[in-house]
Amino acid sequence: MKTLALAALAALTLAPAALAQTAAPQWMEIEDDAMMVPGLALSVDAIEDLDLFDAQGTKIGEVEEVLGDGAGAVLALSIEPEDAYEVAGDDDDFVIGLDQVTLENNRLVTTLDREAILALPRWND
Repeated sequence: MKTLALAALAALTLAPAALAQTAAPQWMEIEDDAMMVPGLALSVDAIEDLDLFDAQGTKIGEVEEVLGDGAGAVLALSIEPEDAYEVAGDDDDFVIGLDQVTLENNRLVTTLDREAILALPRWND
């Protein structure tokens, strides 16, 4: 019984650290311009400088960098926001996951609304 209680206590103690490690990847710029971006069938070079639009066709911003994790897996884009999406006093880009972006008619589109976009993590290159 004592062993079970100690194991449970250890698991509870370590769980927040494990969650913290998986919750916020350490973003790194993908330097290989020829690397293909999963789900978008375009290279890193082709995606950089594309514009991101919302579902209504309003420009949200421009792709500044393609981001990956420490293992080099492409996971997200950093977006330089248009004025309407900037946060006062903060000129960092925001990070949007590839799972939140589609390529439609050679444009990047997201279904996120303004509030959700403003809540996205920030990234400063």
